[in-house]
Amino acid sequence: AGLAFIDAWLPDYPDDALLFGHLHWHAGLCEIALGHPDAALSRFTEQVLRQLDTAPPLVAMSDAIAMLWRLRLLGRDGLPWQTAAAHAERHFGRGGNVFAEIHLAMLATARGDRAALEAVSTRLLAFADKGHAGAPVALHWTAALTALMEGDAAAARGQLHDCRVEAARLGGSHAQRTVVDRTLEWLEAA
Repeated sequence: AGLAFIDAWLPDYPDDALLFGHLHWHAGLCEIALGHPDAALSRFTEQVLRQLDTAPPLVAMSDAIAMLWRLRLLGRDGLPWQTAAAHAERHFGRGGNVFAEIHLAMLATARGDRAALEAVSTRLLAFADKGHAGAPVALHWTAALTALMEGDAAAARGQLHDCRVEAARLGGSHAQRTVVDRTLEWLEAA
């Protein structure tokens, strides 16, 4: 129903409008939920990626990385991580808010960049020291991703469970925060 709804009116939505790519991102999530990851990847590459510079930088970066992460969890290889990385570097080369940081952590993990993941954790610790309520939750996320990189599935599961408890503090919509659930489901199925 969600895909039918969005596909019915997206053709009339201007492709240079602020949230064009983000709306296609939501449609891609519907395609994944329906078991059509190839359709989601096609929509992503044809609609979302070509509009990265039209969207607000945080929206574009989080949409690109979160969709690539979800497709990676589904076993897709050869994904355009470099395009997402270039956009992130242009706009978030020194990090961002907590919501941006959880996406930068996914990017670092997908690229096997331990130093970048450690930098995310360091920035999140600084946010936590300043009292940001989402930072401790995001630190569970980065600890889980660090554990994944180290091959410690049990530690990753534990950190993801802790992250999931207060995921609303990370920011973003429910659809955006389901990346925590999808990652935990992927890990538990492995």
